[in-house]
Amino acid sequence: MASTAMSMSGTRVVVFLDYQNAWHTTRALFVPATSPSWHGHVHPDRLGELLCRRGDAVDSRRWLAEVRVYRGQPGPRSSGRLRSAFGRQTAR
Repeated sequence: MASTAMSMSGTRVVVFLDYQNAWHTTRALFVPATSPSWHGHVHPDRLGELLCRRGDAVDSRRWLAEVRVYRGQPGPRSSGRLRSAFGRQTAR
């Protein structure tokens, strides 16, 4: 991506995502409380692309350079299921 980024002109967009707060807020606003825990997850790259496109009316030369995801990590006393889910999410 570095060579592509260097050759691009326009406004470089970087999205920073606080994943845990995004998940909790999505669940609180849009997902019924009885839904499985995986309902409410967001796809960081798709969210970044959406946010970048939303600014096209103001600056049509915007381009998504990267998406940075920040989130907590399960502690050593967390269940194996939780640590496993964290590993899968981190890999994606």
